[in-house]
Amino acid sequence: MRIIRYVLFPFSCIYWCITYIRNVMFDKGIISQSAFPIPIISFGNITVGGTGKTPHTQYLISKLQHTHSVATLSRGYKRKTKGYVDTTQTEITPQIIGDEAFMTHKNFPNCIVAVCEKRVVGVQSILTKHPHINCIILDDAFQHRHILPGYQILLVDYTRPIWNDFVFPTGNLREGTYAVARAHAVIVTKCPFITDDIKKMWRKKLRLQAHQKLFFSSISYGKPYAMFSKKHVDSLSKLLENKHVILITGLARADSLYQYIQTYTANLVHFEYPDHYEYTTTDIADIVNATKNISEYVIVTTEKDMHKLHFAGLPDTVNGYVIPIEPTFDDESAFLQEITNYLSQNSLKNQ
Repeated sequence: MRIIRYVLFPFSCIYWCITYIRNVMFDKGIISQSAFPIPIISFGNITVGGTGKTPHTQYLISKLQHTHSVATLSRGYKRKTKGYVDTTQTEITPQIIGDEAFMTHKNFPNCIVAVCEKRVVGVQSILTKHPHINCIILDDAFQHRHILPGYQILLVDYTRPIWNDFVFPTGNLREGTYAVARAHAVIVTKCPFITDDIKKMWRKKLRLQAHQKLFFSSISYGKPYAMFSKKHVDSLSKLLENKHVILITGLARADSLYQYIQTYTANLVHFEYPDHYEYTTTDIADIVNATKNISEYVIVTTEKDMHKLHFAGLPDTVNGYVIPIEPTFDDESAFLQEITNYLSQNSLKNQ
């Protein structure tokens, strides 16, 4: 694979030039951008694969939902529908709005969760159909420059430093590292223990300007709960003790979750599928067959996969549990204060 990527290096150079010219055209106003009279916060990345956009989006919803009327907007990746769709429709499934948007809808049923390929059209539709909304969070919109968010948050993966990477297809970057300059704040995700020296190193390597904020977050796992009854379990170690564990994931990067489960049991089988995978009846049969002739087993999966497994026909008789994935900030109060300041300043402007 590495050899193939090196062979494709000339195409990466062409891709870099195309994305750079496109960005210059937006920066110079040759291609227009749309701004809106409402606070819009965008989460995005420049790295292909999971950096934690949706968990961070859901984290911010959880913090704002009691003080703001929040809506979220994403593309609705791999959904079977086209155009604008939101969760006020009578029937909502992962196939209609996408697996991540569906998960957000289930976790925050009072939040308007919308999907639309064109973010400008999506925001316009939200404001028309739901005029009470006073804050919109964009999930994965850093490259969607036709819309101009009021506050742009860039997520970068601690385990995959962007200064050691290159643009696709040789590397994993969607655009050059110069794009960091567009962000109001950068969150370094999936961090281990962070020291002040490491923080200084990241700020220097990312070439952040004085006005750009830098935050650090790590992956946390919430209390497991039963897949069908939703009953929470206080101790994961007791749940998995002396059990054969079947882990089912359809994530961009499942290594962290696998290692986390591995600390509790050695009897672990991993059914690993691609990100945004749509489970089939054959997959369900394989999973169910893996539980046969095992007296003590536990199926463990993610919230995103749980819903798709249910719609694919996973029997409610299986002993299945879900582990929520949540971000934990190194300095949560500073991050929330930054968001509060932005929302407050925007509210004043819009009055």
